[in-house]
Amino acid sequence: MDFIKIFLSLLVLFLFGCDNASAPFQLELDENVASGTVARGGKVVVSLKGNPTTGYIWTVSQSGAPYMQFIKEEYDGTNPNLIGSGGISRFIFDANQQGNAVVEFKYSRSWEMSGEAKTAKFKVLIK
Repeated sequence: MDFIKIFLSLLVLFLFGCDNASAPFQLELDENVASGTVARGGKVVVSLKGNPTTGYIWTVSQSGAPYMQFIKEEYDGTNPNLIGSGGISRFIFDANQQGNAVVEFKYSRSWEMSGEAKTAKFKVLIK
């Protein structure tokens, strides 16, 4: 009987005890997943398809501050042996503070001041 009480108590603690336990330490976002939850102190990785050989690049227009801090950008070409092929830009952020953060990106050519740029917006809940 005591075993059952202990087991049920531990089960309740596990299921309802710590809100941060359910938040992942790394959150992956892309064009198909525009929002998510991450634990404070974790990483947020946003992956966007692009082709910088055309002059178009993704830039961070809203960094999620003060909740998140931009760390770095990485680029992986989908086919490095094929000149002019596209790839994936990965933007890495630290989730430093609890709250609701918004990160936004702009896909444009730096020398073109007019015209509408493609944008991507992501919402992150940091627990």
